[in-house]
Amino acid sequence: MNCAYLRLAFVSALVLVAALAPRDATASTVLTGGNLVNQTWTPAGSPYVIEGDVTVPSGSTLTIQGGTDVEFVNGDMLASGLDATRTEMTINGSLNIAGTTANPVTFEMQQGQTGTWYGLVIGAGATAATITGASFAGYSGYAITDSMTGATLSVTRTAIWGSGTTAFTSTAGRRRSTR
Repeated sequence: MNCAYLRLAFVSALVLVAALAPRDATASTVLTGGNLVNQTWTPAGSPYVIEGDVTVPSGSTLTIQGGTDVEFVNGDMLASGLDATRTEMTINGSLNIAGTTANPVTFEMQQGQTGTWYGLVIGAGATAATITGASFAGYSGYAITDSMTGATLSVTRTAIWGSGTTAFTSTAGRRRSTR
């Protein structure tokens, strides 16, 4: 009888420990920086926490599905790019942000952190950039910098909450934005 009682007590204790163990409410994908080669970011992997500059290289595509959160840390783990103290996302290939009114794609500082991130930089050699249903907040200079010469940047149903200089800057002069 004592052996059965001890087994029951042990199993009960294990169940209690498992029930009380902390659990993450959502998944998290941490990116320390570097190249993003042909990736699709989904709500299931959110938030995508960017710790250093990330680049979509020429010939690659980054697709971000609606409902995905992208968070930038304060600082730049790689200390590189246009601003060595702030994290940025550079597109030299293709970008497709596919948010909706009900499920936007958000770009912001990591929850609980103060400061700013650099912004989204679309390079001269980028081949496509479509931003639909997105929200940008907490950037330092421009939310979106467009230098793409071979295609037109398309921005639709996107909110940009000011904390930087302005929403857009374009050296290419080809930009289409709609409500």
